[in-house]
Amino acid sequence: MLKLGLIGAGVMGRRYVEAYSEDPNGRVVAIADLDHERRVSLADRFGVGGRYADFDAMLDAERLDAVIVATPDFAHRAPLATALDAGLHVLCEKPLATTVDDAAAMAFAAAASDRQVMVNFGNRHRPAARRAYELIRSGGIGAVRYARMRLNEKAEKTATLAWSAQTSALWFLLSHVTDFVQWMVDDVVVDVYAANGRARDGAATTTTAVLNFSGGATAVLESTWDMPSEYPRDIDLAITVHGADGVIDLDMGEQGLRVSGPGRTASVMWDAAAGGSAEDWWNRSCRSFTASVTAGEPVSPNARDGLQTVMVLAGLQHSLDTGAGVDLAATWPDAAKLLR
Repeated sequence: MLKLGLIGAGVMGRRYVEAYSEDPNGRVVAIADLDHERRVSLADRFGVGGRYADFDAMLDAERLDAVIVATPDFAHRAPLATALDAGLHVLCEKPLATTVDDAAAMAFAAAASDRQVMVNFGNRHRPAARRAYELIRSGGIGAVRYARMRLNEKAEKTATLAWSAQTSALWFLLSHVTDFVQWMVDDVVVDVYAANGRARDGAATTTTAVLNFSGGATAVLESTWDMPSEYPRDIDLAITVHGADGVIDLDMGEQGLRVSGPGRTASVMWDAAAGGSAEDWWNRSCRSFTASVTAGEPVSPNARDGLQTVMVLAGLQHSLDTGAGVDLAATWPDAAKLLR
């Protein structure tokens, strides 16, 4: 069983300890966090013996196999690099970084190491999503031409994020769907454009993005994080993929998958048929890391995938700042070389 060290004992850190509390391939044995009360409380709750104020001290004192980087989005680079230098595998909370320079450095470090780095985009492990992915890969709807996806959350959830002033709906929410749609379409984004919807006070409320893929497909994404608390779902997550021979609709609130096309009646295939609980998708994503490392198999998504997503997000941010479209390879040519 892999011995895991957790760096960051906040909301996501707690979810990681929970995910690994019943994993046959790994267990969190040490926690590092600057906040004494937070790390002790989490360690006490799950019976974790190692408790450290500094992740360097944790790496020096513990004999670990891997670390989980659950620090705020902008603080992933240093712990990831240190862990790789120590010969450890890394599971990193999404997104990989919030700048292309950081993400490129991390992807380069991962490529130069014999250790594995996985970026935890858990939506890939929703059963209905995996069925849709397999259907597209098998040619079930023909060549993908267009996709649209939304991920919206309530304002009350945003309010619980201690570092909300240092992120945005783009980085916090669109990062999920940006990875998801690239995975689903199975192609590389080459240029992007974005616009913000704003409240009367001028604050950005909704981000809408247009992604153009190298193969000719286009995706439109949207995210807002100020939905009212009365909205009947915790999140509003849905995707539609149009192919040459059919259409896939996924509504993650209904946990259903509908396929439409010539000669076939629209039908819904429920998650239960795909195996596993629909609610357990995030735990399955976490456990795929330890299962892959234990089996000596490649993790997915890896650091290279994480860099591609950061480039798209940074391009969208640049588009919001300038009001213009952004060619990713032309804007970040050195980072683009790592993806070839």
